Amino acid sequence: MHDIIDNRESYLADAVRPLLIQSVRGHFAVGYFFLSGFKAISKELEAVQEVRLLIGNTTDRATVEQLAEGHASREAIVAKQREGEFLNAQQRAKLVAEGEREIRERLERLDQTDEDQALLEQLVRLISEDRLKVKVYTRSRLHAKAYIFDYPTDRFERGIGIVGSSNLSLAGLRDNTELNVVVHGNANHEQLLAWFNRLWDEAEPFAAELMNQLKSSWALDESVTPYELYLKVLYHLTKERMASALCRRSCNIS
Repeated sequence: MHDIIDNRESYLADAVRPLLIQSVRGHFAVGYFFLSGFKAISKELEAVQEVRLLIGNTTDRATVEQLAEGHASREAIVAKQREGEFLNAQQRAKLVAEGEREIRERLERLDQTDEDQALLEQLVRLISEDRLKVKVYTRSRLHAKAYIFDYPTDRFERGIGIVGSSNLSLAGLRDNTELNVVVHGNANHEQLLAWFNRLWDEAEPFAAELMNQLKSSWALDESVTPYELYLKVLYHLTKERMASALCRRSCNIS
C-alpha cells in the first residue's frame, strides 16, 4: 500500500469520501470553486459537522511566474507577491464581487436536472445551518490544494490530510492526471491546520455571496415562471445548432 493518489491507480474522490464519513470537520483549500466537486461528495458531506472551504482569487492580474519569465527584477517580483497584502476594503470587495460573478456564470451553465437542483438545495441548507463556511483568499493567488480532516476526539490520531494538485472538481477528483499524497501523523495534521487557519483568518467571507447566487439560480429562484424555465432549457438544448446555423448563413452572405 502507498499514499500516492494520481487518479490512475487510485482516485481522489475514493479517498475523500471515507475520510468525510470518519471526520467531524473538513478544511478544504483549493484554487477554484466547482459545483461538480461537491456533486461527487454530496452524500458524504452530510456526515461532517462542518466544512470550511477556502477558494482562491481568480482575477487576471499578472502572476509572479509571468514576471519571472519576463526577467523582471527581484524587487518587482517581491512587490507583486506582497501586492494583495495592502489592498483596501474597496479593492477586496471588488475581488469578492468578481468571485460572485464567476459563480453566477457557472450556475448558468449548470445542467438543469433534478440531481443538480438537489445539489443546490443541499448547499443552501448547509450554509444556512452554518455547516458549510466559505471564504475567498484575496491577498495573493492561492495555488495550493489541501484537504484536511479532523477526527473525533476519542481517537489517538487527530486527523489526516491530502495535499497535491487536485481542485475540488469532478475532473480533479477523478479524471485529470493529478498527483496528491496522503499526509499522516498528528504533528503533520497540526501544521496543516495551522497553515489553513492563517489563510482562513486573512480571507474574505464569501458564504453570503454564494448563498445569494445559489438562491438566484434557475433551480431555486421562485420568481422564475415555468414558461421562462422552459425557454431557458430550450435555449441550452439548441444554442449550438443556432450558432452553427448563424455561422453558415454569415459565411454564405460574405
